[in-house]
Amino acid sequence: MFSLEYLLKSFYVTLLIFFVLATFSSVALADSSIMITGYEVSPSVLMPEDVGTITVTIKNSETGAADIRKVYLFSSEVKSLTKSYDNVGLLGPSQSMDLVFVFKAPKTEGIYFPELQVEVFNSTNVRYPIPINVDTRVSNAKEPAIEVEKIVPPYISPGDDFNIALKLTNRGESKADDINVNIVFNQPLSCQSPNNYYIKSLNPSESYELEFKATSDESAALGLYSIPIVLQYSGADTSKEQEEAVGIKIKGNAELSIASISSNPTKIDQGDFVTLMVRIENAGADDAKSVKANIDLPFEGVTGVFLGKIGPDEDAPAVFTFSADKGGVYEYNITVEYEDDFGNHTMNQRSELIVTTKENVSLNLLAIMAAVIAITPSIILFIHKKRK
Repeated sequence: MFSLEYLLKSFYVTLLIFFVLATFSSVALADSSIMITGYEVSPSVLMPEDVGTITVTIKNSETGAADIRKVYLFSSEVKSLTKSYDNVGLLGPSQSMDLVFVFKAPKTEGIYFPELQVEVFNSTNVRYPIPINVDTRVSNAKEPAIEVEKIVPPYISPGDDFNIALKLTNRGESKADDINVNIVFNQPLSCQSPNNYYIKSLNPSESYELEFKATSDESAALGLYSIPIVLQYSGADTSKEQEEAVGIKIKGNAELSIASISSNPTKIDQGDFVTLMVRIENAGADDAKSVKANIDLPFEGVTGVFLGKIGPDEDAPAVFTFSADKGGVYEYNITVEYEDDFGNHTMNQRSELIVTTKENVSLNLLAIMAAVIAITPSIILFIHKKRK
């Protein structure tokens, strides 16, 4: 059984830790590109003059790189055995790094707050106190804490139906009561099932699964959409509101096809210089990128072209030029290669090209003359009978 003096001491120590951390976290980090997103002290409780470690996680919260010049641990009571980290370098957007400091605890028991100090070029420097417990018992309030696991499709296409599954697990040390879960959909996404659920309670380590049915507009723009989730619940002595979010990525595919094929001249004779135009259209919902077209006709000239990007509902001409130095009927392939968000694609279409030779012209002329000679007697006889 703990004495009243001990309980009061534990309460004031806990209150002191909370006040110091809350004050420094909200003020010291407000205008900096660098945030301290976590720390771990090992061991959690030290004996006087023990050696321990502090592992801190530093994160860049801005869209540009942060130039970290120096990181060190400052305290007049806790002795840092690790020298400062000088010229740490650039930390990219949303990237994190872990740094480890070795320290020696003071001789006297108590709660100490050595400051982690981060010097950042062209940004506000960071000061973050870290509590070090030297042989002091601290009672922590037992509260519920709900972890939300989100299961969503890797991507959807415009007009798709999809499901969002949530698994709620109470990772705290006491029961969570009166849990309200509200998921907020905005255009072009809409919910096809109730978007608000009530759960009576969750015991520690207990889980509950929810599923929301949703759809996307057929005209939805491609991109990443964030869907907010708000949890409200209560514990023995507290009420909490927790904000989460899930991301839904809308991707589209390109659909290329041959809209038309034309040539100049329209009627090709042997020896002609030919311009063959193949018009390629995109009937899909996304850009077709790195578009290339080839033909396999056996003529010297330009038989492969690079078109670049063709947007949705757009078309582009692939122009091939060659000398038709041999007559005949040629079946050939038109091959179109392109990329979209789903990968690389190839589209093929067969076509035919007729090149008339001089021999063919002469034979055709002889055939016509033979036909005229063959029918001439019949025509003369018919006219003669008509006159009689």
